Amino acid sequence: MWTTTPDVTDQQKETARVILGAMGKEFYARDEGWLDMATAVSGSGPAYLFYYIEAMTDAAVKIGLPRDTAKQMVLGTVLGSAHLLAQSGKEPAELRKMVTSPGGTTAEAIQTFEKKTFPMSSIKLSKPLTKNPRNWARGKQFVVLGIRGTRKTSLRFNNIL
Repeated sequence: MWTTTPDVTDQQKETARVILGAMGKEFYARDEGWLDMATAVSGSGPAYLFYYIEAMTDAAVKIGLPRDTAKQMVLGTVLGSAHLLAQSGKEPAELRKMVTSPGGTTAEAIQTFEKKTFPMSSIKLSKPLTKNPRNWARGKQFVVLGIRGTRKTSLRFNNIL
């Protein structure tokens, strides 16, 4: 995600878009505050997913699968699910409902997640970053790309996927 000051021209923005796009997915933020929100989502998101993968792997080991097999199965499930989500054009809730049998074990597990406030906990975990966004940056590098070297025409970006 990246943004610019108002003095950056459309041509300069397009140059930045091409450069950043060559490195991965880029998103232009009309509001600089979105950069801090992107950090809360994309910066912390991998840790949340790794935590989930760790928990699912540990649960599979606990019921008797060898750790390497459990890890491969969980990783395959996550990658396959992410691929389906990316390719299908469907919303996550729609895909979840498609693979959740009413009254089945998956529905029961989701009810447990909801009772334990799983969906809301990830939102609550992101709020500290958006309330005090500069705290996360202590000791980290910022990348500021200046076009023609002037302060008025600078771009700020982070979380290039």
